[in-house]
Amino acid sequence: MLEDIQEQLTQVLETHRTGDHDTARSECAELISMAPDVPDTHFVMGLLEQDAGRHARAVQLLGRAIRLSPDRSDFHDALGVSQVSMGKHREGLRSFAESVRLAPENRLAVMHLGLLALRMGLPERALPCFESLMAMGETSAELVCLRGQALFMLDRHLEAMEWLHKCLDISPDHLEAHRYLGRSLMAVERFAEATRCLRMVAESEPENGRIRTILGQALLRLGDLEEAEDVLQQAIDLDHSQHEAHATLGEVQSELGLTEAPLRSYLTALRLRPNELKYRCQLGFLLVKQGYLPKAEHCFRLVLAQSPYNLDAIAGLATVLSKMGDHEGALALAEPMIETGADHPDLAHIYAMLCRKLGRANDAIGVLQRLLERSRPLQTRAQLLHALGELYESVGQHEAAFSAHKKANNARPVVFHPDEFREHISDLISVFDGVRFPLGPLADNPTRTPVLIVGMPRTGTTLVEQVLATHPNVMGAGELEELQMLARALPEIIGTNTPYPHCVEELNANVATHLSNWYTERMLTKAGDATRVTDKMPLNFLHLGLAALLLPNTRVIHCRRAPMDTALSCYFMHFKDTHAFSTDLSWLGRFYVEYERLMSHWKQVLPLPILDVQYEEMVSYPEETMRRVVDFVGLPWHPSCTRFYDNEREVLTASAEQVRQPIYTTSIGRHLPYIAALQEFKAELDRAGIPLDSTNTLLH
Repeated sequence: MLEDIQEQLTQVLETHRTGDHDTARSECAELISMAPDVPDTHFVMGLLEQDAGRHARAVQLLGRAIRLSPDRSDFHDALGVSQVSMGKHREGLRSFAESVRLAPENRLAVMHLGLLALRMGLPERALPCFESLMAMGETSAELVCLRGQALFMLDRHLEAMEWLHKCLDISPDHLEAHRYLGRSLMAVERFAEATRCLRMVAESEPENGRIRTILGQALLRLGDLEEAEDVLQQAIDLDHSQHEAHATLGEVQSELGLTEAPLRSYLTALRLRPNELKYRCQLGFLLVKQGYLPKAEHCFRLVLAQSPYNLDAIAGLATVLSKMGDHEGALALAEPMIETGADHPDLAHIYAMLCRKLGRANDAIGVLQRLLERSRPLQTRAQLLHALGELYESVGQHEAAFSAHKKANNARPVVFHPDEFREHISDLISVFDGVRFPLGPLADNPTRTPVLIVGMPRTGTTLVEQVLATHPNVMGAGELEELQMLARALPEIIGTNTPYPHCVEELNANVATHLSNWYTERMLTKAGDATRVTDKMPLNFLHLGLAALLLPNTRVIHCRRAPMDTALSCYFMHFKDTHAFSTDLSWLGRFYVEYERLMSHWKQVLPLPILDVQYEEMVSYPEETMRRVVDFVGLPWHPSCTRFYDNEREVLTASAEQVRQPIYTTSIGRHLPYIAALQEFKAELDRAGIPLDSTNTLLH
């Protein structure tokens, strides 16, 4: 009789396969009534109900089959399928696991268990399933990819990459393999390769905002900030609710030197995810960078109220207290965490800075050395090495200091193309040459409010601004991005495909006046009662031609410093990625040569008044130089300018610490202990015929 029932069940399944589902269910129901103690009748009816999407009924039937025959692996496997379809993942996981326990060779059950475990975020349970299937001889691209995914989720990235590459050898267009390979490559900081994988997935999935968020993160780490910004904006356009895309965009915009845009991005991320402490800390650090110290302090204290040992918030609050002048309070906050062995690079960085300021450099050297013994992201390693270099220099260990800074620069994944930069400078000189440059400005705007302070980084631009900002008629606005924004957006504004600077030739007076008024209005919103507003973005030396067209009455202060001291100070500074040229002495030399070439050209052709201010003169003859600067911007002398270090305005650049002190001359000749190590920079200047004696550049 049992054989007859089995034969009839086979016929039921065949009837079902032909599409006559009602007949199949009717016949199976009849068999159940005839043989209610035969488990296969309930099992087959369960499969029929499962196929029809009636999973609750299927679970009942399959449960009966298991009660009658609990050792059947296929029964448990089928039960797991319906449980998962009903959203009961834990029950499904138990059913699949029991099926595999009963019959480890049941490949379908092993696959089901592996897939569900992976879906539930249990890669440690999924991986043995995929390994078992491959041991049974399964070699499909899909299985190989799943093994790679599980390894990725276990943070075993090198092994993950090996299996994902094997998947792509079998199926070169396998999107999941590219997706997870890209993410594993990011984890091991191979950002260029990661970008290629993720870009392929993004191109194949044009509506997928999430993959664009991940691609944007890879581009950020690669240092391709402009493309990262575009890709992240695409992600947000596809799905505005992606809080991670907004937060990453804020990070990119901050690296680009923007001020208002990153603030908006972080606030949006927090509106979408108000309890995300990471985002609140990122906002706090941005507020520190922008000088809003009380607001930053509030951010960090909010985080600490919820998470008292949050190291991001402790590092941030210590940074705020230090900038407010409370170095002892900041150290008291940071030091206990350091003493417990906290592995937090930002906390270690602020601790090192505080120790250096308080004469305890040797205490911090050991801490940074210990942290650097461990594996670190390249940017983090660079930051710690620069801090270690500063500590070594403060205790007179110059060879160790230079070695630490060199390692820091070598660690940074940035690229500068000297030949492309030279071509860009040649383009600027060609467009704004002596013959073609207009005799008069294009814009009709009489404002004398803006004052541009330009030059190489680390040449005293912050000091000059601090002196001027102490004058009651001057507002020091810091490093503004407006001129850079105009240069970057000019082709689109004009409506041309011609890139900048060549598109300047298509700029007409009406558009120029509109842009001039826009810039002026932005400055006036910062001015208050001041009649002058300084914009001290050093690299605005690149945009003085555009400034001459748009701002005919602006004045330019050009800060200079002895080339070797300038080079050393740039090389030792942990700049953002937009200053990639500072990480290599040869690049730095070639950048300096082109800077000199362009500034020489501007002085020949621009109608703007340009005042050279030599750093060495500024610190050696401070009042005389200060009077010259104040007179140049068209203001009467004010005695408060000599006490610039008492000005409580927030200074946001790397020179903030220096301008809080009276004038000192110890930075003159800083390069002398390192002169042999700076030969690559010196060789570039020698080839260009640029003198190293700063007195050759003084204005008399």
